[in-house]
Amino acid sequence: MHLGTAPPAKADMATLRTATPPPGHQEIVVIYTGDDAHAPSTVVLPPRAGE
Repeated sequence: MHLGTAPPAKADMATLRTATPPPGHQEIVVIYTGDDAHAPSTVVLPPRAGE
């Protein structure tokens, strides 16, 4: 499931707000493709405990 994209805003941060994903144990994968000043990065957020 693709939740969306968010462009970087102030302070080199991006925020994506979305509806609550369906129940289950989904990970959230955050991918930044990099630019001239910053290297690419990928972060995997594990499911929250109890969900």
